[in-house]
Amino acid sequence: MSARFSFIARAAVAGAALALAGCQGGGSQALPSGDPALVATDKGPVRGTVSGSLRLFQAIPYAAPPVGANRFAPPQPAASWGTTIKDATKAGTVCPQSGPPAAPFGLDQETSDDCLTLNVTAPIAGGGLPVMVWIHGGAFTQGAGSFYPAQALASHGIVVVTINYRLGILGFLANPAFDPSGKGQTGDFGIEDQIAALQWVRTNAGAFGGNPANVTIAGESAGSLSVCDLVANAAAGGAAHGLFVRGIAESGACEVPNATLASAESSASALSAQLGCSGSGAAVVACLRGLSVKKILGVQATLTLGGTAPNVGGPDIPQQPKSAIGSYPMLLGGNKYEWGLFIALGLPPPPTNQASYNSTLQSVYGSTVGTLVQNAPQYAYANFAGNPVYPQPFLALQTVMTDFAPSDPVAFCYDVVTWNKQAATANPIFAYEFADMNAPTTLPFAPFNSLVPPGPLHAAELQYLFPGIASPPQAGAPANGQGPALPASEVPLSNEMIAYWTNFVATGNPNGSGLPTWPSYKTPADALVFSGPAANQTATGNVDAEHYCSAFWVPIYAPFGVLN
Repeated sequence: MSARFSFIARAAVAGAALALAGCQGGGSQALPSGDPALVATDKGPVRGTVSGSLRLFQAIPYAAPPVGANRFAPPQPAASWGTTIKDATKAGTVCPQSGPPAAPFGLDQETSDDCLTLNVTAPIAGGGLPVMVWIHGGAFTQGAGSFYPAQALASHGIVVVTINYRLGILGFLANPAFDPSGKGQTGDFGIEDQIAALQWVRTNAGAFGGNPANVTIAGESAGSLSVCDLVANAAAGGAAHGLFVRGIAESGACEVPNATLASAESSASALSAQLGCSGSGAAVVACLRGLSVKKILGVQATLTLGGTAPNVGGPDIPQQPKSAIGSYPMLLGGNKYEWGLFIALGLPPPPTNQASYNSTLQSVYGSTVGTLVQNAPQYAYANFAGNPVYPQPFLALQTVMTDFAPSDPVAFCYDVVTWNKQAATANPIFAYEFADMNAPTTLPFAPFNSLVPPGPLHAAELQYLFPGIASPPQAGAPANGQGPALPASEVPLSNEMIAYWTNFVATGNPNGSGLPTWPSYKTPADALVFSGPAANQTATGNVDAEHYCSAFWVPIYAPFGVLN
């Protein structure tokens, strides 16, 4: 999109800049120009892009660049740019990460730490609008706020803020040398970034037409787990307290446990040595802060999925998120075949026959539980024959691992246990399953388009909420917002889901005119299942029974402190 201003509007910009001289106080102020592409933030004015009834502002700094002494440290305030109008018409730098094929949801960026920016998509008209802050997924190692075109959501009368935060080693290395005071404030720099972005929203939402007292945090996958971490922080009176009023968690439930600070610090010492920075104290801090981004990403590439992630036990996440379930109203759910995406990508390698299916069960679950699963009637190999989309061994394994696996943070039984716990509290939870078998592949570009089948796999719902998502934009691919369009037959489901999500952002209740009733979850039959675009394909169902959570998985794992 390109900004096109009339001569009068352009002339007004110069006058507005003069008027800004006295506007750099503790909060943002609307500019007197009447130009919807020009907004004054607390640090200075920004000029975005106007298209139809919406406006988009990109790469607005919410914190200082995390470089030099600010690397491996809490985010610091962004510097003011005075009355100079900052260009906010282009996407900013993504935080350091790898791209395909190593990181299918990433974009190669191995030169700069300077990435703590956010994007605002907002209606031109109106004030006091609800605000949704979107936290991207990507296993805490890849992704960016700019990957998510939010125009469809914002057109329903909400302000959408998408954010970057530090990733991988740069965001979550818990070396105790970073915390000489012994306060336990180490390793959760990415979570601290998210809180700093929420503080920016509290200060500046009003300038973009938003209501800073009506903020919903939302995210998918790692972003969903981040929502749960922020709930745990806020419920304990942490820095996130008072910065949001409800949450949306897609494919990452609050029942999922975090690593402890002690275990994260132990791992970080070995990881620091792998980076060439052994020892302790100021010397190791100086060494780590002096490393090139390329060096850090090279070591990151050797780690397993989830090898760097938030830890619990310090002031940023003082309690396991499961302890804070019920603290806020929530909309939370997942996709029918979540783990199919990861199996297609080789995590674990897809089985090719019954023998390799059985051996994979033994590898994933151990001999005792693996044998129980292998002998369970619902997981018998013969049950999965004849599917027109998925080969028999692939369907068998993606079904089992989506239901539950101890190494699987997006397993559906984590969702179900979260629903059941919150149902016993005063704050409502609206539960869902995305189950549309006609959903296009989540990775529609080479080499993944030949590997990842269509259907309700992990991340498949994103293209319905963010139409045009480019998954992410790659070199030579269409610009963000111009990614593959949904088939026309799927657009009604997209419209329906966007209506539910934005209703929840506005009021805490997803229901609205013309939508099938979505009950607050109280019993196993209260989850809303999105099975397809037809009017009768959105209905409540017993997702607990579908995934055998209460009947099979909870009795196995609850005695060991999991799913309890």
